[in-house]
Amino acid sequence: MKSKHYLILNARLARDSLRSDAFRSRDKFRNYRKQKEELLLGNKTQRRELEQQKQDVIAIRKRFETAVAKTNDIAIKVRERIEEICTFNEYIHAYDKILLKGAGEMSIREMERTKLAALYEELRKHVVIVKLK
Repeated sequence: MKSKHYLILNARLARDSLRSDAFRSRDKFRNYRKQKEELLLGNKTQRRELEQQKQDVIAIRKRFETAVAKTNDIAIKVRERIEEICTFNEYIHAYDKILLKGAGEMSIREMERTKLAALYEELRKHVVIVKLK
């Protein structure tokens, strides 16, 4: 009877230990499955974020390229304006030289005119004097 009791007790202990092992295994499996799902979800999230970052980089690159194109256009326009301004300044300097030369020529001509006018007056006086004699 004792041996039968011990057999039943051992069977119950074995059953309980198997049950607790099964529960432990089930809990471990659930825990591993949960970790796996979290990792997969994390990977999905990371992949999604990576794709979003790639799209952001592409958008930033496009904006950068348009900004560079605009800057190049502005630089070309500035160069054209500078060339126009330089050409205009050259015209101004040329006209200044012409005006200075013209003013110099005018003053020379004016001096010649005054000399000729003085010579004319002198000759006229001589003619008047000669007519009077």
